[in-house]
Amino acid sequence: MKSIKTRMLLFFSTLILVTVLGLGILSFINSSATVRNDANEALANTTAQGAKLVESYLAQQKFYLESLAANPIVLDEDVSLEEKIAFFESEAARTGFDSFSVGDTNAEVQTFNSDNAHFSMEGSPQYDQALSGDTVVSDVTIIEQEPYLIYYTPLKQKDKIVGVLTGTRPANKLTDIAESITEDSGQSTRTFIFNNAGTYQYHSDPTFVANELNLLDLADPEYMAQLSEETGEEQKVDPALAELATLFKEHISQGENGIGSHSFGGVDTLIGYAPINGTNWVLTVEMDEKEVMSGLNNLRNTLLIVIVFFLIIGTVATYFLSNSFSKPLIGVSNEIDKLANYDLTETKDDRFKKYLKRKDEIGKIAYALERMRENFGQLIKSTGNISDQVSASSQQLMATSQQTVKAADEVATTIDEIATGASSQASDTEAGAAQIQDLAGLIEKDQQYVSSLVESTDNVSALKDEGLASLKELIEKTNVNAKSIEEIKEIITTTNQSAEKISSASQMIKSISEQTNLLALNAAIEAARAGEAGKGFAVVADEVRKLAEQSNEFTEDIVQIIQELRAKTENAVTTMNHVVDNTNSQEESLELTNTKFVGIADAIEIMKKAMSSIAESGQGMLVKKNELISLIDSLSAIAEQNAAGAEEASASVEEQTASMQELANSTHELAELAETMQESISKFKL
Repeated sequence: MKSIKTRMLLFFSTLILVTVLGLGILSFINSSATVRNDANEALANTTAQGAKLVESYLAQQKFYLESLAANPIVLDEDVSLEEKIAFFESEAARTGFDSFSVGDTNAEVQTFNSDNAHFSMEGSPQYDQALSGDTVVSDVTIIEQEPYLIYYTPLKQKDKIVGVLTGTRPANKLTDIAESITEDSGQSTRTFIFNNAGTYQYHSDPTFVANELNLLDLADPEYMAQLSEETGEEQKVDPALAELATLFKEHISQGENGIGSHSFGGVDTLIGYAPINGTNWVLTVEMDEKEVMSGLNNLRNTLLIVIVFFLIIGTVATYFLSNSFSKPLIGVSNEIDKLANYDLTETKDDRFKKYLKRKDEIGKIAYALERMRENFGQLIKSTGNISDQVSASSQQLMATSQQTVKAADEVATTIDEIATGASSQASDTEAGAAQIQDLAGLIEKDQQYVSSLVESTDNVSALKDEGLASLKELIEKTNVNAKSIEEIKEIITTTNQSAEKISSASQMIKSISEQTNLLALNAAIEAARAGEAGKGFAVVADEVRKLAEQSNEFTEDIVQIIQELRAKTENAVTTMNHVVDNTNSQEESLELTNTKFVGIADAIEIMKKAMSSIAESGQGMLVKKNELISLIDSLSAIAEQNAAGAEEASASVEEQTASMQELANSTHELAELAETMQESISKFKL
């Protein structure tokens, strides 16, 4: 069995070790998370800034090309070809462009340099986009085994696009930007530029761009198998590229900003990606995770040193602390062992006597133990005297209790007989009360049915009143409808009469126009006879004749419209007559329905009176029922009280008998305990 000192050493050492280890592990985990988050944030910022650098560079070149396209010399036909070539060559030498070209809306292009080449760019998406009004840049294009960027901007003349100006520039600036990003980051930092199809626009290995390699193709087993057949060499998919290709498909090619991870050559790698606005490109920057987390090694070593230091300090402190507790406890433990062995004599241990003078908890324990030794000695002496007296008294009490038990048995038998009769009477009374309760339940159910029927009758009465009100309102609306139909009928009749009058007036207009036509014809004849002097009058007569003919045509149209109107009004009058007949029939049906509703109302009133009589009768039955139940309950209560009293008396006698028996048994046991106590007291050393 381990001592307290050993257990304290083990406990506190383990506690200190677990605490320091826990704090160290938590610190290491939090530091790791902080370093990783900082690295992710830094990588994301680096990627975003790199994308903005590329975007800024491309925007600068686009702006220059737009400014150059606005120069009048480009579209000025008075400037000779030689002058234009000299101008563009000087601009190319000044700005770093390789050459400039001008194309028309049919994509026929001419270079303004010493070559003065002509070619077609029909089908070029960038050229078509420039014709739409946008300034764009192409993907990296390989020309004579060198990477170039081609910029396109629209040429405008009086706000109309008449062609496209293109500028070809080496793509080495992309290399400079990517290398600046790599230099500012860690040693393992790598920068790539892709288009959204996965083709490399920049790679630290120029052959990737020169051969226009595609990330997705390099991760495609079918493409690699086809490449193996073409080259005659076995080409395998690099698992690292396959993992990167998956990330590219799901996130990078979608134009997202973010951070991802993949494994490259067995090394875990963090990768940041950001789109380059104004292009279909995306910039990626990746860094080995091992380099990012390298700063944690020093932290781990420091934490180990701190853990060992605090463990040693805690162990030494625990050793001295355990000594200050264990030695007094051992002395007190020895004294307790003496008490356990019935030894109540005064101690002879000088160290224990010193502990009695201490003012701390150890001193209190030692003092209490000494007091307990003295008190136990006095208690044992007094207990011995008392046990002798108890032994003599218990013998006398045992004889008396046996006589009392016999008398109690006879009383208990008599009370049991009385209790049996009272219980039978109470059972019969309870059975009668239960039957009356069943009858009361049936009466209450009848009252509930009557109440439900009265409530239903009231609902029917309310619905009857609502039906009468609705019927009255319907009769009133039917009367109003009949009046409205009569008014409409009169309006249609009046309209028909007005149409007849209009028809008569149109006939008169037709007659007047025919006479006017005749007069115009006569005037034309007279003008013809007058010769030259009547030419002007002949023109007027001809115009009058035309107006008369038009009036005649309009009159015929009016007559036709009036005839159609009369036919429709006659049909409307016939229809209105049918509506009037139906309305009259409806009024008769409503009157008949009203009469039937009145009959239903009278029947409901009679039913309500009958229900009221039944309800009053039921209330009387309930009153009588309650009186009868009260009477039976009183009888039942009296019977139950009698039975309960008898049972309580019987139980009391039985309890008294049992108590007497227990008292006799206890007296016998007490005598035995007194003897046992005497034997135990004799074991103590006083």
